[in-house]
Amino acid sequence: MRRTNIKGLSFDTIKLEGSVFTAEIVEKAAFGAAPKQEDIDYHVPRGLRLLDEIGRSFKIARALWENLEEEKKEDIIKLNRFYKEFFTDALSWSSDHFEKFVNINPAGSTSGRCGDITWYIDCNKEHLRLIRKSTSLARPSYLEFNIQTILKENRFSEYQMMYRIMHGSRIDGFDLTGECIWDIWKKQAKTMACVFGKGCEKA
Repeated sequence: MRRTNIKGLSFDTIKLEGSVFTAEIVEKAAFGAAPKQEDIDYHVPRGLRLLDEIGRSFKIARALWENLEEEKKEDIIKLNRFYKEFFTDALSWSSDHFEKFVNINPAGSTSGRCGDITWYIDCNKEHLRLIRKSTSLARPSYLEFNIQTILKENRFSEYQMMYRIMHGSRIDGFDLTGECIWDIWKKQAKTMACVFGKGCEKA
């Protein structure tokens, strides 16, 4: 399998396509060095550490995956159940946010569920994609995680990266302002690009 196209990451389960984020901000977020990545930002209870929560989440995700793999017949209902439990139980998403932002589509299209949101997530059994809508882009722009490989091959290191980027707390702020932590990361990436003379990309 090929390595990721993100500078600084040598894993084959993460792929960046288009300008949803810069490679630099994805690398920072994957290792917990981007804005809003303190333990408190992930709603970690007092007395626990973020790594404890990620370990617990990984056990839940692996159990859900094993249950999905045991199913002899694959269909959209079973895949939807897996992802709903994965997002709500392993990544601490609310059911409302899951319904609003997550699209389960085995064909892997990037249709999205709602027309009034900037971010959404497309999933099939192989991968999940964090996608940012933009009328100025001619091709899809997304950050992809190969969830099948991560869970099937027990890759905890890559799961940590996915958790830090896809946790339910990353939606914080959306219901009040229409912006979330992904927007903060995208804005910082744009600022970094301007400061270091790489050009100011459009949203």
